[in-house]
Amino acid sequence: MSATPLSAGDVLARALPVLLEAGAAFKIAASPSVVAALNEGEGGISQVGKFLTVYPRDEEQAVKLAEALDRATRGLRGPRVETDRELRSGSLVHYRYTAFTGGPHDPEPSPPTQDPFVAAGVAEAQEHHPIAGRYVLVSTLHRSAGGSVHLAADVDSGAACVLKRAGRDARTGPDGRDARDHLRHEASVLERLAPDPRFPAVRDLIEETGDLYLVMEHLAGRTLGSEVTGACGTERAVARGRQLASALGAIHSAGLVYRDLDPANVIVGEDGVVRLVDFELACDIGSTGEAAGTPGYCSPQQIAGAPAAVADDVHGLGAVLYFLATGADPGAPNAGALEQGLARVIARCLDEDPDARYPSMEELDSALAEVGAPS
Repeated sequence: MSATPLSAGDVLARALPVLLEAGAAFKIAASPSVVAALNEGEGGISQVGKFLTVYPRDEEQAVKLAEALDRATRGLRGPRVETDRELRSGSLVHYRYTAFTGGPHDPEPSPPTQDPFVAAGVAEAQEHHPIAGRYVLVSTLHRSAGGSVHLAADVDSGAACVLKRAGRDARTGPDGRDARDHLRHEASVLERLAPDPRFPAVRDLIEETGDLYLVMEHLAGRTLGSEVTGACGTERAVARGRQLASALGAIHSAGLVYRDLDPANVIVGEDGVVRLVDFELACDIGSTGEAAGTPGYCSPQQIAGAPAAVADDVHGLGAVLYFLATGADPGAPNAGALEQGLARVIARCLDEDPDARYPSMEELDSALAEVGAPS
């Protein structure tokens, strides 16, 4: 049974009489903070949402308990347990089942011929269908505690697209906001930046079975992280850095800070154009965004929860320049010597004092333009 840190007490209060009456064995997460850690994915994706786990004596008790627990906890909030089956859409109750063909030395169980929960009429049979009747999932690009990202096909237009799914009640914070609220925020950021081919265009925003789907333009290409397999050399590092400075400058002109610059979020197209994806952490300049980011790439101020500033993206670009020039993440030992001009630019970008960094992407671009130029 799933729960959020805010709903865990109510879920337990409603489930406990059912479990005690049945004499069923169960375990629970010890505290709301443990629930929060599980739902953030700290125990792995398979543990997200697993607030209360029941161990029925047999199949008959399992079916009866599932139905009773679902009825007792209707209306309460909890994320989907991605590795299990929902009893019904929106239920906090999830289940797994299998049958064993031999003894303890038989390595592989074989599934029963039918789902016992569906056969008993207490669970909904799973049906796979296009999202909103038109988006067919082709492959999964990424999974996280908040949801997943998929490559999809739009059967109406025939075009490829990217679907970003935010699960219901996933990563619920103290304010009650969950992954769906963060995804709506990302959609609004992209709409503010449109039209700009360096950022994915929003195609659709759909709510279905409690989850929220953001449909975006598919930006074909390779991530910077997969393209770079070693030191790029000064000229190439400068060229990529200037492209990124231009894209980030456009974001700042819209009153936003990107706050998530790392090689995995930079797409290099076949045309050589650099594009940015994943705007979940982006927020207005001066606002207090989520204190998160990729270690080594996000600024110390961002991790500390300071108001978002252009200096955060300057730090991020300095870290990416270091990665380009050395082929190593910032702070990695034995990264090799850097060209002196580029080393000075990177050092200023990564200065611990945000006031000592370049004040704008325009000034950082000018500094990069001078790297390697004849004196």
